[in-house]
Amino acid sequence: MWVIGLVCVGGGAMALSGPVRHYMRRSEGYVIVARKSVEHVTIDRPGETATVSFTLDNVTNRPVTILAAETSCDCTTLQGLPITIPARGETALRFRLTSKPAEAGRRINTNIKLLLDTPSPVVALEIAATIGEAGRPGVGSPDSAAQNH
Repeated sequence: MWVIGLVCVGGGAMALSGPVRHYMRRSEGYVIVARKSVEHVTIDRPGETATVSFTLDNVTNRPVTILAAETSCDCTTLQGLPITIPARGETALRFRLTSKPAEAGRRINTNIKLLLDTPSPVVALEIAATIGEAGRPGVGSPDSAAQNH
């Protein structure tokens, strides 16, 4: 595949997707690429758990192993590591995010860094969660700032 150029529309570059995006990320040194690096979830009530999935593509001609995931909050877990993604293959990572009672009515962001067996720039993911208030499922406080974990 040849990438000849990028199209600019209205002063901004178009978002890249699929094979062209993979080619661009590979040229930057990435060995795996997340189809979406940010996933949004709503947790109805404080203390409940949500499962959040990220689909990752291996953009190389060799297997790549995810050895570990560092998260910014102990409320987020990932089981089943290590995971090997076959050459040019894909996998889904499923994280479990458990909200805390003190987070009622808030938005929280959890940052995730993947540790690989192959040199690569940092593969960063983010879970953006809205936590409902006790007695008011799925309702986040509209004026509360997102809290980073």
